[in-house]
Amino acid sequence: MGWSSTAWLFEPSLKKRGSFSASDHNPHFCGILQADARGTETRQAAQRQVLLSFSSATVLRQSPAAGQPADIAQMTQAGADAHLTSPSLRPRPAPETVSAVTRRRPRKRNWGDDCMWRTIRVVIGIVILAALGVLLWFATRPPPLIVQGEVSANRVDISPRVSGRVAKLNADVGDNVERGKAIAELESPQLTAALHMSEAALAVAQADLVRVNSTRPETIAARQAELAAADADVRLYQEDSDRQAKLITTGASTQSRVDETTRNLEAAIRKRESAQANLQLAVAGASKEEKALAATQVEQAKASLNQQQTDFHELTILAPISGQVTTRVAELGENFSAGAPIFSLIDLQNPWFTFNLREDLLKGLKVGDSFDVTVPALGDSKITVKTTMINAQGQYATWRATRATGDFDLRTFEVRATPAQPVKGLRPGMSVIASWPPAER
Repeated sequence: MGWSSTAWLFEPSLKKRGSFSASDHNPHFCGILQADARGTETRQAAQRQVLLSFSSATVLRQSPAAGQPADIAQMTQAGADAHLTSPSLRPRPAPETVSAVTRRRPRKRNWGDDCMWRTIRVVIGIVILAALGVLLWFATRPPPLIVQGEVSANRVDISPRVSGRVAKLNADVGDNVERGKAIAELESPQLTAALHMSEAALAVAQADLVRVNSTRPETIAARQAELAAADADVRLYQEDSDRQAKLITTGASTQSRVDETTRNLEAAIRKRESAQANLQLAVAGASKEEKALAATQVEQAKASLNQQQTDFHELTILAPISGQVTTRVAELGENFSAGAPIFSLIDLQNPWFTFNLREDLLKGLKVGDSFDVTVPALGDSKITVKTTMINAQGQYATWRATRATGDFDLRTFEVRATPAQPVKGLRPGMSVIASWPPAER
């Protein structure tokens, strides 16, 4: 029998456990199959090697005399026996496992690499634990409270101090005005007339003061002339009185005539005395009391004039601050009473932020502390502000507790803060948002 027929006869016998088992009769074959179980091609190559061995053994066992092959079963068994008894094909001990066949030579251990890898594992473990701690902290902490405030600024209502009619308007809503600029003018005929009267009264008082404080030569001469006339009258009436006294002794005159001349003499004497006093006053000037009274009248006239001038100047309305006009009520030709608002201005140079907070939210906050806020109208940029005032609101702003909650009343406080740096575009009325409690700066 040739090689092909022997292989054809032997290959099916491998599949029959009853006729032949390679694992029971050939441990070397079993080891080869176990070692090459990872691939089909390797396993088929091992089978072909075993078949080749068995075929060679079968050819050697054939009878040389007969020249004919034995029974197929006997030939198969003979081939197996020849294979097992062949010194060159003596089986070797099979490895215990597949890994024993493919095991590589152990590498020499490097303690430096082990230390490095151990350090890397420790560092990675620490980083993982830190990350877990941070995540746990963010997950367990309470969410920050968002509080809303408002941008505020100084607002000034401009009203005239005197009544008048609007004659001129120099500003409108939206205009930016500087402090001291004339934004409106009024007119009032009554104030104009009162101003002129005050000016005239002052002129009269000043003239009287000058008269009192000055001594004129012509006045002294007039007083001297009056005194000389009085002396002449006294001499005349004295001579008449003496003549009548002599005539009455002779019976040439009557008593009534004597009495008349006596009265005339006495009147002349009094007139002379008055002329002497006037001359002395003219020479000495006015008294201290008269001078003081004249000076007081002058000061009073000046005060009246100043008041009238002030009222007249109030007809021109000036901007008290630098700002922007937000309201204009007046129209040309309108009459306005004193105190009625005509314009409203806001100061855009010094805005501030106002927050109304319950007192339980003020823990740790004090005047001078700084924190960050955002203004939605200006974007998400942070604005650093400084606390300038913490003031309690009225009772109307108190948070009332209820018996069901078991809490207590909490008052509301106004917290005012100003920007640390000027903020462009900030206007009163804008909303401002802050995380509470604010982060420490």
